[in-house]
Amino acid sequence: MLKCELSKSKGKKTSKQLADLEEKRSNLIRQIIIWRPVQLAYTPHIATLLPLVNESDDSGALYTKPESTPLFLPSSLPPDIRDRPELREICEIEHCLLEPQAYDALADVAHFCRIIQGLWTFKKYNVSGTSNNPNTQMLDMYHHIEYSAHHQSLSYCLCCPTGP
Repeated sequence: MLKCELSKSKGKKTSKQLADLEEKRSNLIRQIIIWRPVQLAYTPHIATLLPLVNESDDSGALYTKPESTPLFLPSSLPPDIRDRPELREICEIEHCLLEPQAYDALADVAHFCRIIQGLWTFKKYNVSGTSNNPNTQMLDMYHHIEYSAHHQSLSYCLCCPTGP
């Protein structure tokens, strides 16, 4: 989500945007540092992959861009590790968690489509003349739909098992 937000903000950033970005990155770094020991307790096979991440970065630059740090969730593990019998239960748990997220994202998309249809109908029958305010509100709604659709497609991709 942080990557998506960064890609949308083009051009020079204000000092507030830079401060917000730095705060989000530091929070993400903190969450990753908290997550690693728990992850290693439940999926010890990740320990073989962590040195690859640490070696690929320069010294001191491990968390300069935490949004691109791999989390090694069960669905993103290489097939030889993911298919081990001891990780089957963890993979099933992740799948059970991702499926409701995909349904929630689909419900958001359907909700926003109904709102847009209602706004179009209202505008068609009740708004006379042309003004920028109704159009701006419609664009905001489209951005919400794009976000929900993107979130749904990510959830769907994570729910679907990858090929062998």
